[in-house]
Amino acid sequence: MVLTAFVDDGYTREGRIAEAAGRWPEINFAYRPADASQFTEQVVRGKHLDDAAWHKFVAERLAKNLVSWDIKNSKGESVPITAENLMRLVHPVLMRIYSIINSTEASDDAGNWQRV
Repeated sequence: MVLTAFVDDGYTREGRIAEAAGRWPEINFAYRPADASQFTEQVVRGKHLDDAAWHKFVAERLAKNLVSWDIKNSKGESVPITAENLMRLVHPVLMRIYSIINSTEASDDAGNWQRV
């Protein structure tokens, strides 16, 4: 994969959220990065939606950008990527996926994690 700031159709990246002991396991996922127009739409929509409606909108958007993930339920079964299932994630995980897909935070596998 060639790292680029341009989002070609079908371009995907690998993402990783490190384990948080006692809170969640390591999470690995593949995603299509949000381009500037998608990010702007999220920001503009956020100004006109209450918190619950904004989170629902974000979950719907992320479900379209996520290609795969290794999230499992308490029975060890794979969880399908849907907006409904994204809304059932613990909030910090949902927000990290959101930030990584929007390129405002680097994936934990990027070496020196930093907020942009």
